[in-house]
Amino acid sequence: MKVLQINTVCEKGSTGKIAVSINNYIVEQQSTGMIAFGAKSSSYDYSYKIGGKLNYYYHNIMSRIFGNEGLYSVIATKKLLKFIESYKPDIIHLHNLHGHYINIRILFDYIKLKKIPIIWTFHDCWSFTGKCTHFDYAKCFKWQKLCYKCPQLSSYPASIFDNSKKNFLEKRAVFTGVEKMVLVSPSKWLAELTRDSYLKDYPVKVINNGIDTNIFKPTMFNNEELKKKIEDKYVVLGVSNPWTSSKGFDDFLKIADYFNEEKNIIFIMVGLNDRQLYSMPENVIGLKKTNSSNELAMIYSKADIFINPTYDDNYPTVNLEAVACGTPVITYNTGGSGEFIKEHNAGNVVKKGSFKDLIESIKAYYTKNKKITISKKTIDSLDNSLYKEYLNIYKETLKRN
Repeated sequence: MKVLQINTVCEKGSTGKIAVSINNYIVEQQSTGMIAFGAKSSSYDYSYKIGGKLNYYYHNIMSRIFGNEGLYSVIATKKLLKFIESYKPDIIHLHNLHGHYINIRILFDYIKLKKIPIIWTFHDCWSFTGKCTHFDYAKCFKWQKLCYKCPQLSSYPASIFDNSKKNFLEKRAVFTGVEKMVLVSPSKWLAELTRDSYLKDYPVKVINNGIDTNIFKPTMFNNEELKKKIEDKYVVLGVSNPWTSSKGFDDFLKIADYFNEEKNIIFIMVGLNDRQLYSMPENVIGLKKTNSSNELAMIYSKADIFINPTYDDNYPTVNLEAVACGTPVITYNTGGSGEFIKEHNAGNVVKKGSFKDLIESIKAYYTKNKKITISKKTIDSLDNSLYKEYLNIYKETLKRN
């Protein structure tokens, strides 16, 4: 069996790591797997780069002006089709098709013509909206019928002009009519949303995201510089990439301000940009994004609680990473962010936007000053081995077709 995955990135970011984890499992099972990706670089052996920097920058600029994300990269996509012709995959597994690297119309015309079985994992909502990757923060539900007058032009993928109506109609025409396609969602929440979209006729399965529990586990803290700042203090951690209002940036700082007089509590924010770093209050330690999973596991392990006040999310891996390191999670009931936490009693899920509930939850854990115990069952439900479910879907799909 030969599988080709297509994603914005390879190895990097949550989706890039997920794609690699799936491919590693495919190779371990004596099958053949490749990842075609369009953004950034990768040293992964089983990968194919879609387009170059010029293609990426042109697509990015045009999308930022006209808002037609996924409708450029013509030459790069045609070259990808030549690669697919030579590779001859039995199944194509799609991930994120936004990210300024591929032409969805050319790709799907080819898929429909060749009748290649498709598995498509949704990491966000872009596939059935006219523009945005998430709509919760804007409280916009136009995607259920027809997008227009987009309220999130400045949000990724940002644009000057509003072409959300045109793009909605284009994507509906492109993404429907595929003979052999199965949708996969990491969360029950997103799986349910597809039933209200123009993709409602496709079967959808839920496969939760996994993490590498060989890395994300209780880890000894050895950062001496940071250790001096947080020693003997109760550590409240937040991790995001990037930190925006929709990811809870303002809410996190509001929480820190509330506890400003409490000298035994210190806050850490990982994933800040340079501008944000300069604006941190005294009781918040700001850190840039780290590409080291081992360093991140160390910080998770040192934290007493992990806070995720997100307004837009699917099934965030940061929650899973924190729990695997023995740190309880407090999150808003946004999207599928609270699904794992509820199921495994690994923290608290509070009403989205409820500052009062967040504070009360933090106080409750602070008073007890106790971490959570991670059972083997919980660890097993986090481990990357859950991606073997994809192999089952591949086999079922090929057998059915």
